[in-house]
Amino acid sequence: MIKRRLIIDTDPGVDDAFAILLAASDPQTEILALTTTAGNVGIERTTRNALGLKELLGLNCPVFKGADRPLAIPLEDAANVHGESGLGPYVFDHVPALETSELAWDAIYRLAKANPGSTLVALGPLTNIAIALMRYPDLPDVLGEVISMGGTIGYGNTVPYSEFNYYCDPLAAKIVLESKLKVTTVGLNATRQTQLSPDELASLDPQDPVLNRFVRLQREFYWDRLRNLGMEGFHLPDAAAMAVVLEPVLMHAERLPVHVVTDNGITQGWTVVDLRRRKDEKLHQVNVALSIDKTGYLRLMQQINGLKGGHA
Repeated sequence: MIKRRLIIDTDPGVDDAFAILLAASDPQTEILALTTTAGNVGIERTTRNALGLKELLGLNCPVFKGADRPLAIPLEDAANVHGESGLGPYVFDHVPALETSELAWDAIYRLAKANPGSTLVALGPLTNIAIALMRYPDLPDVLGEVISMGGTIGYGNTVPYSEFNYYCDPLAAKIVLESKLKVTTVGLNATRQTQLSPDELASLDPQDPVLNRFVRLQREFYWDRLRNLGMEGFHLPDAAAMAVVLEPVLMHAERLPVHVVTDNGITQGWTVVDLRRRKDEKLHQVNVALSIDKTGYLRLMQQINGLKGGHA
C-alpha cells in the first residue's frame, strides 16, 4: 500500500506535539519533514521542540527552520496557553543541531516537487506557506493539498471571532486561502467537537515509559490551562486536524466562500464564511470543515498508546 506522505509545518505547542505523536503512530503515514514557524512561541523554541520531538519519537525526517515573525505585523505568541517553553513544564535536555541551513519554504517546495501528491499539514500560522507561494508560484501544481488548522465559524480564541493561527498572521492566511492551492481549513468550530472528558483524556496512556511521562506532563499542564480559560473539555485543535488527514471520513466539509480579515483590531484574522452557499466571485472558495466525528477521533488518538519512542 502506498504510504500517505506528509510535510508537517508546525509551531510546537502542546497540541502540535499531540498531532505529531498521532502522525507518528500511523503505520500508513510517512513524515517527510517537520518545518517550523513562530507562533505558539518564538522560532528558536518551536524549532528546538520540533528537534526534540523528532528524537523523542525516533522520526526519520529532517527539520527545517522557517519564519521568525508574521509577514506584516509583530509576533504575538501563545505562551500564556502553552508555557514559556511551548510544551508546558517539559524542556528537552538536549536536542541535535539542525542538519541543514535550507529554509522551510524552500524545503516545502523541494519536497512537494519530489513527492507528487504529498500533503502539507499546517498546524501553525501560514507564514512559511505564504512565503513558499511567493517564491514558487507553481507550488499549487506540485503539492497535493494543504490541511490547515485555522479559522473558525463563530467565536474565536483570541479576539471575539478569530482563531489564533490566522490572527497571528492574517496576511499569510489570506494569501494561502486565496491561492490556487487545494486548501481545507479545519477551524475551531469543528475541532471543539472533539473535546475529551477527563475519563477519555486518561485513556491516552502510552505504554512506553518515556513517552508516557511526556504525554502525562503535557495533558496535566494543558488541562489546567484550558480549565482556567473556561473550557469544559480537553481540546487539541492540531490533533483534530491531523486526525482528519489520517482518516478523512471523520470530517464533513463543504466548499464555501471565505474572506480573511487582515485589519488590526477586534476582527484581525476573522474568517468570514458565507454559509448561504451562494456563489460569489468576490470571495474565494475553500474546503471548510463543519464537523468531526469525535468517536473516530478518540479511537485514532488512542493509537499513540502503542508508540515506542527513540529516546536519543
